[in-house]
Amino acid sequence: MSDYKDGDIVPTKINPKFGIVVNLKDNDSKADSLDHTNRLEEHMKSKRTGFTCAIERVHLRKNHYTMESHHEFHFLHHNMSMEIVKDDNHMGKTLICQFPNIDIESLSVFVDDDEYLSGAILVHFQMNIMNELLRFCKLRGIENLIVKVDTFSLEGLSIYEDISCSRVAMVGAQEPITKICINVTDEILTDWQTSIDITLQETKMALWRDQAKNVNIRNYLKYNPCNDLFC
Repeated sequence: MSDYKDGDIVPTKINPKFGIVVNLKDNDSKADSLDHTNRLEEHMKSKRTGFTCAIERVHLRKNHYTMESHHEFHFLHHNMSMEIVKDDNHMGKTLICQFPNIDIESLSVFVDDDEYLSGAILVHFQMNIMNELLRFCKLRGIENLIVKVDTFSLEGLSIYEDISCSRVAMVGAQEPITKICINVTDEILTDWQTSIDITLQETKMALWRDQAKNVNIRNYLKYNPCNDLFC
């Protein structure tokens, strides 16, 4: 029996990606939950696109670029502005990136707020973004990469610690910003790609191992058998 009376404010859970509001009132929750499940299953069957990335030069701005990264299956999207600058101290060219936060709200809903699963998916998305940045630098002879991030979000990008040569807090900025500095070399690019491959295989093994005791992982693997979509 419902605890809510006529006129009471009934809590809801909003899922903008699926375009529905899940009402928690007893009389409506079953129908809304079924609608949510149907929409989720339709997405998992039809949105079979893994990581994609496109870098384009900004019109009429020679050294300015935009980088758009997406993972449709995981509801992840990331847009970043970039600029190539020439250092006056003979340090070569540098790519400076403004790295905004990655919105994971829809991903969290997708995996039913499973922190391990959403965290593993997010790390691979971040690794693929960095891989594209390193490749972009290599193809254009850029020796240095600077990624500017919100200092409060720095912990969420700990995966970049392995290749960063330094981290510098920017003084005087309106918002606390930290620069992640990376020297772009053939060795760094090769090591990073190896790290992606190793991390991916370890994560796949962990998912298959833990699915017996984790229903969220089991449901995820039902539609995504960890072929190329987890990348």
